[in-house]
Amino acid sequence: MGEWTAMTGGNPSAGDPWETVGDRFATFTRLHADGVLPEVPCEACGYPTLPAHGRNHICVVCHWRDDGSSRERPDARSMENQGLTLRQAAPHIAETGVFASQWHALVAPEYFVPDVRAARAELMRAYDRLGRTPLDAAVRADVQSRKTGFMYTIVHLMR
Repeated sequence: MGEWTAMTGGNPSAGDPWETVGDRFATFTRLHADGVLPEVPCEACGYPTLPAHGRNHICVVCHWRDDGSSRERPDARSMENQGLTLRQAAPHIAETGVFASQWHALVAPEYFVPDVRAARAELMRAYDRLGRTPLDAAVRADVQSRKTGFMYTIVHLMR
């Protein structure tokens, strides 16, 4: 069996990235609905990074702008997100953690440098642990710590 990776939700041979994100989205939607988590999951990556849906917040993990795109209409283009659809974003997220393709590195290189990719992968692994043990205080603290570290890594590169 292959190595565990945050990009594929623990299944490195996951077939359809859209389904992988959908499973993650369903898990975190349920945890939010049950009052366990205050954040709602991002429609693109499925991680619980947003205070509400459709308010133009940007996901800290995959950088999708939450413009009201919906998993019920996965093939609707999002002009706020390079004209991609949620379904088109899923393979990019599975590969790099970012909704955009690698060509996006020309306009936002800070998202693709090795230090940022490593920090994003650590944050995604922390979120994956949160999905399995959402009431564990240490796991919640680890998510916050990894989120802070990830943002610091991006900001540090922009100096």
